[in-house]
Amino acid sequence: VTTTGPATLVAVWWGDGGIKRMTAVPNNGFTVIDSYLKLPDNSGVQCAVAYKQVAAAGSYNVSWQGAPAQGAILWLLAFQSK
Repeated sequence: VTTTGPATLVAVWWGDGGIKRMTAVPNNGFTVIDSYLKLPDNSGVQCAVAYKQVAAAGSYNVSWQGAPAQGAILWLLAFQSK
């Protein structure tokens, strides 16, 4: 994502496997603020949310290391003020 100034970046990881216990860890200085990765028996979608504050305009990215490996939907959002 590219910002034009200071911003809060929010990264979202959505797993799509039938795995009930897993990890999802972001890189590049993102901090996990909430996750749903240890699931009860009747569920099947995992989620983790992380954030990072950036002080300047620029292009930013994040990658997630999930274990065990599975497909996932990834979003990276940037929130800026005027």
